[in-house]
Amino acid sequence: MLGVEGTALHRVASLDVHKRSCTYVVMDWEKVVEGPTRVATERGALTRLARAVPDACFVFEATAVHEYVHDVLTSAGVDVFVYKPFKRETRRGKSDPQDAVRGGMKYQVGELRRVFVAPLEVRGVRDGVRDRFFLAHSQTMYKNHIHGYLNQKDPARERIPRDVEGSTVFTRRGRLEVLRVFPELASSYEVLEVIHEKLSAADKRLEKIAETLSPVQRMTSIPGIGTTIGLALYVEIVDPGRFHRAENVVAFFGLDPLKDQSGDSEWDKHRLSKEGRAYIRGLLVQAAWIHVTRCPESDLAKKYVQLAARKGKQKAIVATARRLLKTAFTLWKENRDFRINGPVVHGLAGTQECLESPRPSE
Repeated sequence: MLGVEGTALHRVASLDVHKRSCTYVVMDWEKVVEGPTRVATERGALTRLARAVPDACFVFEATAVHEYVHDVLTSAGVDVFVYKPFKRETRRGKSDPQDAVRGGMKYQVGELRRVFVAPLEVRGVRDGVRDRFFLAHSQTMYKNHIHGYLNQKDPARERIPRDVEGSTVFTRRGRLEVLRVFPELASSYEVLEVIHEKLSAADKRLEKIAETLSPVQRMTSIPGIGTTIGLALYVEIVDPGRFHRAENVVAFFGLDPLKDQSGDSEWDKHRLSKEGRAYIRGLLVQAAWIHVTRCPESDLAKKYVQLAARKGKQKAIVATARRLLKTAFTLWKENRDFRINGPVVHGLAGTQECLESPRPSE
């Protein structure tokens, strides 16, 4: 009898992992031969568990601490399978032992999707990239708070000069004018200044890291994809060999359109799956807007114009973001730069000559 990926079935240690403790069962096919037992989520306890069942494959779902558990068990010399959490099949009550048994059974019949665990050396860069975009999100949140406060308290700009609006409220003069009338916003401006300093420092660190990574340089040859976006794609994909086609990367980041179909009826066929990291989708849409603005002679930009005329700008820009991702992935995988027919492009990464280069299949 065969299990996941055609391998012979063997003992399975299925864990329900939490921050402080794990509940595990040891199974032979559908039969529980040991447990359920609870152990602490710490190195010593997990190592002893691995030594107690050295012939088992340890199976558990991706959680906030799955990378730590994965590293500990792998270093103990056992097989590890981390899977994407599955949806509950019933509204009846659940328990940790039930989840552990259910995960073990689904593993043995091949119903679980494996989750890629990034190498340790990549995780530090990945966490730095995610933290950078969290700072950017916080900066936007505080700016929106200040704009909203001003619109509520002084919508007609009766007390603040009319030329102090939009982004000018964050200049030196704009800040002084706002605080003259609304001193209660001082704390928001102070936090915003700290965030700006941290964001600038993070960008400098990531810029130095990106200079050492050729895949990032390949992707940033596309007008619109800057260093931070290229680095974000790098740390989330890690290994292009994980994906057979560019369409698989699109699905990985949730930019693939879904379709509900039954018989001759179809509905919601333009809805996105929105799997994976939401911040990547936002970055790709931003990059697509920059690309179609700064590189109108590219095939991507021309296709956007055609789609926008038929389906509107919003749907067209999402489709362009999808094609931009496919192009970036193909450049990385084939180790070449982006080139188009047209004049010299003054993009985000400097000036480059644009020549023709084949596009990935769409």
